[in-house]
Amino acid sequence: TLTKASGTLVKVDGQIKRPMYFEMKDGETIADLLKFAGGFDKGAYSENVSVIRQNGNDSIVSVVESSLFSHFLA
Repeated sequence: TLTKASGTLVKVDGQIKRPMYFEMKDGETIADLLKFAGGFDKGAYSENVSVIRQNGNDSIVSVVESSLFSHFLA
């Protein structure tokens, strides 16, 4: 994740229709991000996603269940 003045850049990759960086605003969720990315590819495992956040030299990995996509901030 890269922070910009107007929002945060989030990289989406894996079995997704449009893998790229997306600019996320405060309050936007994983569900919003998946919508921007066009959703999962056909046959993709969609029960959870891994979210990796950079905090300086450290990485924080979270596994987010699909029931929480609309609550987990991107």
